[in-house]
Amino acid sequence: LVGSEMCIRDRPYLLVANSLGEDWAAAPLDGLEPALERGLTGRAPNDLDVAGDRLYIVNSLDNNISVVDLITGRTDACIALGDNVSPWEFVADPLEATRGWVTGWVSGELIELDLATHRVARRADAGPGAEGVLVTKDHVAVTLSGYDGAENTYENGAVVVFDKTTLVEVARLAVPPNAQFIFTGADGRHHVVCTGNYVDVFGQVVRIE
Repeated sequence: LVGSEMCIRDRPYLLVANSLGEDWAAAPLDGLEPALERGLTGRAPNDLDVAGDRLYIVNSLDNNISVVDLITGRTDACIALGDNVSPWEFVADPLEATRGWVTGWVSGELIELDLATHRVARRADAGPGAEGVLVTKDHVAVTLSGYDGAENTYENGAVVVFDKTTLVEVARLAVPPNAQFIFTGADGRHHVVCTGNYVDVFGQVVRIE
């Protein structure tokens, strides 16, 4: 950490995870200053999200999530996800401060986290190549890339929708290959970024209901 206190409440920051450098940085957005605050991550940080005063960093090769106190810049804890998970994307639940969700690219899981105790709460099978995650009031949706590791090819992707209370699958929607991200647009509708198979299917953004 550079500096003794980030004062994240006082200034707007851009938070960045550096996968090759295995560190995170915070750069002030209200000036042209370089990133003044830095800290270490685990191996291959792949995603991050903020909930309250905590920064959650997905460490894909370490199969865990670092928990950083944004006031002090120090890592308070790591949430272990188990072996052979390769976590991909983390989302702090917008409605429950102590709940988080993460996808497992290798394990093909949706994993619910208890952020208060830093433990895994529940797991649900989604399918191979689980990547993006979207959390709403009643549902959690996961994108599947359709990647076939044995053939090194991409089949059609999918969006798997789970009931948030029971974690029972309620829908499985077909989308183009390599479905990576799912987000809610300004129009309130849900969109999926599918980057294609790098051969004959180009990238597309599709809307799902």
